[in-house]
Amino acid sequence: MKNKIIKFITLTFLAFMFKYFYSNFILKGSIQGVYVNNNYDSEQFLVEIPYIKDTLYLHKNNKFESSYWGNGNYEIKYSLKGTKISLIYQYSDGKGEFNSSIERPLIGNLRIILNRDLEHYFEKIKNQP
Repeated sequence: MKNKIIKFITLTFLAFMFKYFYSNFILKGSIQGVYVNNNYDSEQFLVEIPYIKDTLYLHKNNKFESSYWGNGNYEIKYSLKGTKISLIYQYSDGKGEFNSSIERPLIGNLRIILNRDLEHYFEKIKNQP
């Protein structure tokens, strides 16, 4: 009986760790591609994120294009909290930067989180642009 409990706990722990790493650690080659934002029609209260339909292109050379942010560079960073992305761009007042996390749901495509509470995110629709 004790062996079964230990096996159950071990398998549960391994399943949890698999889900955590699968959802939060994404290789750069998988991140590159075309994304569209979802749930963008809420009341605007954060200036840094688009509340209009937008398409984000993440290219191999760490460049990005977006009708909201324009053209710029992006950086991918990894930590214990998962995969992070920084979009660095120019705007009328100088240099801007948007920081967010990238997640992979068990069912569905990669997501760049814009506002977790409102389920506002960019969802990957296509590989390399």
